[in-house]
Amino acid sequence: MTAGSGVFKVSIFIRNQGENHPNSMDVLEKAHLDPFTYQEILLLLQSHDLFKQELKGKWFWLKGEGLHKYGRYTIDAQGELVNIMVGVSYENIVRINNGKYPHSLLLRDDDSAAKIGFRYSLDASSDPITKVATVVLGKPKPEWAVTQQNAAEQARLLRVEEEVERGSTIRIISPSGERTLEAPNGATIHLHM
Repeated sequence: MTAGSGVFKVSIFIRNQGENHPNSMDVLEKAHLDPFTYQEILLLLQSHDLFKQELKGKWFWLKGEGLHKYGRYTIDAQGELVNIMVGVSYENIVRINNGKYPHSLLLRDDDSAAKIGFRYSLDASSDPITKVATVVLGKPKPEWAVTQQNAAEQARLLRVEEEVERGSTIRIISPSGERTLEAPNGATIHLHM
């Protein structure tokens, strides 16, 4: 998630229309994107308040399936889930629902998180076919890394017109700045650079 001099990856791609797991993965594949692992997204949300604010109250499918842990954990420096130490804020607590299904993550809104005592719900118990996520979330594949010089061209090359219904909104967000692009079919892309 960190970048070298002058080069960075677009960190989050959000489509407001949610999907079940197979459809979410299909949307990402058509747009040349990968799903996040829970380690990647938890670290990103811990370090970038912009992303956290954008995703509060939303849940989405992740890469990976099956979780054996159950209960409340906290996040270490590698994004792994470890036992909670005394004094850990609910902002750093993840509630795990174990199971055999694909991973999904709910980022609770402020009121809910404060009331129940944890910000994140990591789940592997939801049926991937019948459960529809709030949003589709992804990141560029490694070969689609975006530089400041070619950000607009890369966004165009995502070919979102192939997988976005007219009127859908897509936001591609990175920690600084903002640009808006128009997809060929009339869908809107908000590119935050």
